[in-house]
Amino acid sequence: MSDGNVKGADLIRFIAVIGGTIAFAFFYGHWMKQMWDAPPTPPSPDPDDVKIATALAGALGGLFAVALGVKSGGGEGTRVARAGTALTRVGETLTGSSARLLWLPATVAVWTYFLAGLSAALTWQFNKGFAIAPVKTLAEVIGGYVLALIAAQAAAS
Repeated sequence: MSDGNVKGADLIRFIAVIGGTIAFAFFYGHWMKQMWDAPPTPPSPDPDDVKIATALAGALGGLFAVALGVKSGGGEGTRVARAGTALTRVGETLTGSSARLLWLPATVAVWTYFLAGLSAALTWQFNKGFAIAPVKTLAEVIGGYVLALIAAQAAAS
């Protein structure tokens, strides 16, 4: 992938994806550890941290969906379909290159998101009395993706 008129744009993308992935893993990992260590008081995450982590989870979740081929359920002319098409272009920009500088961070981001989601589901399951909303939401979203992937696999069979 070419830098176009801006030298170093590939490096900026690399830093942004790796940095966002690290921040995402830090926030959710920290909260899950707090939930495991919680008794007798539930953790209370900083609201600003929740906003940042939620934005990162949304971005990585979109990359995860695109990387695994999850499609929008809307028709071709719907706003959701148009947004899904735009997201697909972004995902292809990150993952569609043979340049290691681009595919490596996207691969790390997708695996980090998936493993964090599974960890969130287990953490929530075994710490229900101390579960915090961001961790529960991540667990629910990854659960939805898993169901979509199972349905897609069943439809392909």
